[in-house]
Amino acid sequence: MKKALSMIGACLLSYPIYTYFTVNLYYRFYYGNSIFGIFIGIIILIGQTVLIYAAIDYAVERKISPISIKILWGIYFIVMLFMLFGRRRIGMIVNFDLSEFLNTYYANIEMMIMNFVVFVPVGYLLRHYSWIKAVTFALCTVLCIETIQLITQTGIFDIVDIIINTTAIVFGYFVSKLIFKEKQNKISEQN
Repeated sequence: MKKALSMIGACLLSYPIYTYFTVNLYYRFYYGNSIFGIFIGIIILIGQTVLIYAAIDYAVERKISPISIKILWGIYFIVMLFMLFGRRRIGMIVNFDLSEFLNTYYANIEMMIMNFVVFVPVGYLLRHYSWIKAVTFALCTVLCIETIQLITQTGIFDIVDIIINTTAIVFGYFVSKLIFKEKQNKISEQN
């Protein structure tokens, strides 16, 4: 009964949040194919609902089901693939201008923050590796993404994106290491 009420609550919360907030945020950052756009919008709504369900489940049970976690990771990677490579073609553009960091125009800052936030979860997946391997993997992954975007003409090969996305993955890595170290310390203290 609790699970059913949690799912109903998640659906009731998710739809208005999606309608009034998420959709606006999504269309601000996705400049892609309209067929992909509808599909990705539905995937995001489902993912948001599962995320809210997981939060309710955690608040009630103090744990998140492994199925919810797997669904969320699957949706995360599907959305990332469409956001990175599902856009319309823009041509082969390369940007090595670091002065973009100094551009304080609101849309530019917003885009940099969004770029940072969406890559942080990748760092969590690297938490079992040394920091040198994690940084190397982060840089190689971001360079591959930027190169594929350049070759497929679905994005700009941008030095600022490379710096922000790599930093975000490394940040996610260190935060995950810190969280799991704290958890390990609490478990050790209890024993």
